[in-house]
Amino acid sequence: MRAFRAYLVAGKPTVRSSDLQLIWTRLSLPMEAFETILSAGRFSDQTEWMKFLALACYCVGKTYRDAGISLMKI
Repeated sequence: MRAFRAYLVAGKPTVRSSDLQLIWTRLSLPMEAFETILSAGRFSDQTEWMKFLALACYCVGKTYRDAGISLMKI
């Protein structure tokens, strides 16, 4: 799975939202959270990876520890 994620985002400042959704689904993260993140970040089809990652960790983690764990998963 890690290699799959690395392939999708390797060295790219932007990534397709559909690719992010695929990663999100395979990690069994809640789809409503994914949709909330896309909406809150006003992301389009091409999403800035680092902005998405920052917002995802903030939204999914209830504490700094949870956010860090989410960061490692994503």
